[in-house]
Amino acid sequence: MTILPDPRQNAIILKAIQDNSLLYQMEYKHHQNHLLYILIRLYELGVSNGELKKVYGQSIQKMDMLRIPEVPKLALPLYENNWFNHLGDKDLYSSFLQFFDHQISVHGTRHTLERFFYQGPLSLTIGSHRLPIVHLALGIKYEIPQVIAQALSFLASSFRDSSFLLCPSHVDEGPMGYLTAHEILVEQVQVDPRFRPFSASVQQPIQVRYEKMLKSTQELLRKYVYLWQIPKDKGEALLELGVLARQMGEKDILVKTTEAMSVVHDKTCSVEVLRVQFLNVICWYILQGRPRVTSYSI
Repeated sequence: MTILPDPRQNAIILKAIQDNSLLYQMEYKHHQNHLLYILIRLYELGVSNGELKKVYGQSIQKMDMLRIPEVPKLALPLYENNWFNHLGDKDLYSSFLQFFDHQISVHGTRHTLERFFYQGPLSLTIGSHRLPIVHLALGIKYEIPQVIAQALSFLASSFRDSSFLLCPSHVDEGPMGYLTAHEILVEQVQVDPRFRPFSASVQQPIQVRYEKMLKSTQELLRKYVYLWQIPKDKGEALLELGVLARQMGEKDILVKTTEAMSVVHDKTCSVEVLRVQFLNVICWYILQGRPRVTSYSI
């Protein structure tokens, strides 16, 4: 088996890392930036430099919508005492990028991840709930600070609070934590008529349906999330979600997300991070029209 060199040593991928950091946002008006993931995946498959260069050139021609505005929205940079006041502002991606680049350069990637992701609010966002985690996993796997900063900036600028998942102690939620993730999807979510307005048959963009569903079914989604009997071992819990994603017939971004979480997950992650990931699986399942799920086994 041929062991490929570190992708950071490839000139085309290195240029893509720099360009992504300086020129392009991760998402804008539902356009998403998959450039770096595609190039690294092709590199791992042994694609030649000539082909990589061709793919890179063709990709950036389609990325004008993702260009970072030359004039930032904020005149002043973000600081440690005010960055959280701007969470969820999609126009501040470049300001967040500058902030997290600075944090990493001063404190290092481990401290920055610990403070802002593992023990901070960014691990609990449900705004743009797939690509940021995939991008973060790339940065962690290959130890690329610029990519980690991009992912954190994307999580911050697309932030959507998931605090509705936190179960208030004074609310009786009924029995909790006694079903597998598979059983919840097949025996509960699949047949619940209250999710019908958000299925793939509705002629609306997926992000629009997603936002409407989060707004109108929060209590229902929380109920199903809390029915999951989460394995004590976080690795087993993520494996359960990954297997479920494949059983849904999902071969693209959801599988990549659950695989990425296995890279990103850390012993300091709270159980709420797992609940957020299960919420993502449920939502994606509904938005895809609740397809048939194969039998359960790990």
